Amino acid sequence: MQASAHVLTDRSEIECALDLLGKRRGKPFEHIEKFLEDGPQRIYVAKPLQAWINDAARDEDGDFIKDFRREVTL
Repeated sequence: MQASAHVLTDRSEIECALDLLGKRRGKPFEHIEKFLEDGPQRIYVAKPLQAWINDAARDEDGDFIKDFRREVTL
């Protein structure tokens, strides 16, 4: 995948991201201060620009010939 990324600095965006991540891990983040301004941690957001999956070419007998990347439409 090719993507652009940047650090979140807006408090409301950081709160939203931490809420989503907390739900995913099953435990909320209690100290948002760690992710603000001079805090030691950061939250990044990535925007996909291009993506690929691996695919395989096979001969008429179904035997593997080669693998290649196939672009995924975003």
